[in-house]
Amino acid sequence: MIFRMGVYMMRRWEQFVRDHPNAKELPPIFPLLIHHSDTGWTAATAFQDLVVTGPDLQSELLPYIPRFEMRLIDLSEGQASDLRARSPRSAGWCSGACRWRVTTHAWCGRSTASGAQ
Repeated sequence: MIFRMGVYMMRRWEQFVRDHPNAKELPPIFPLLIHHSDTGWTAATAFQDLVVTGPDLQSELLPYIPRFEMRLIDLSEGQASDLRARSPRSAGWCSGACRWRVTTHAWCGRSTASGAQ
């Protein structure tokens, strides 16, 4: 799923570049996966964990391997009890930072002096 999430993010950025050909920066994407099953989430949540390099090449190749993670909210039995602490709201700094960034760049279609909405 982390590979697919990366594909979704790239497609969104490709669309953004087509819609805003003069943009010099890309907007942030907060990759979030809400999962529910009987067994819980067991797959990787970081893209770099999918790329196998071997210990002898890892330090040399690491700068060239895309690095991103997705936020996982696992609603599986036994996992949902701590949902509040793991919710997107617990990453409130991200929503505030993203809102500020979007409202202060011309490519979003509008801009405010303070960065607040």
